Amino acid sequence: MHDPAPPPTKLCECGCGKPTLIATQNQPKSGTKKGEPARFLAGHHGRRLKPEGCEVPDCAGTYFGAGLCVKHYMRKRRHGNLIGKLPQGSAEERFWRYVDKTGECWTWTGGHSNDGYGRFFISEGEGNVAAHRFSYQLHNGEIPDGLIICHRCDNPPCVRPDHLFVGTHLDNVRDMFSKGRNVSGMSKRTHCKNGHPFNQENTLIQPGGWRRCRTCRHLSYVKRVARKKGAQ
Repeated sequence: MHDPAPPPTKLCECGCGKPTLIATQNQPKSGTKKGEPARFLAGHHGRRLKPEGCEVPDCAGTYFGAGLCVKHYMRKRRHGNLIGKLPQGSAEERFWRYVDKTGECWTWTGGHSNDGYGRFFISEGEGNVAAHRFSYQLHNGEIPDGLIICHRCDNPPCVRPDHLFVGTHLDNVRDMFSKGRNVSGMSKRTHCKNGHPFNQENTLIQPGGWRRCRTCRHLSYVKRVARKKGAQ
């Protein structure tokens, strides 16, 4: 009498290396037929083994999905390549692709910060910079330390070089007041709370941009000196 043939075996497709059982019924979703080995052991259909690292050469990132680390996975998903969103070309060439020169101002059409100023990505080493600062440097050279780039046109997205000038934060604040662009309630006052006029001789512009009465400042100093002398 011959021994019955051993049942066919198949290793679980999750990669665990264990043999699966013989299916007792048809499983249309997995393609398994009754009497044949199942594709997975019970509960192993969601346990496919994942690669340990990223398949991109010289990348030490850990696996995230589709054989890639999270950095290369997101690049592939967002931009369709593993390099990133930056197109080919120098920083200057890429900069002008986002400049609209049809109006009086040259409007930046790329990304913007919350305050309306354009942002331009130079490179991975230099990162993001203000678009109007990059435009000024492109036409006039490096910006001295401690100085900022101001707009003559008062239009934050503008990158036209003749609409820009270099100055301090205080210069920018004075330019704002001279053009009446500070529309807060305090800026509309013509006199301080003690009745002294906010004219050119009596007004001190603080670094934060707010005005201070010179007369009140002097009187406050006189009072402090008097208190110190009285305490001695």
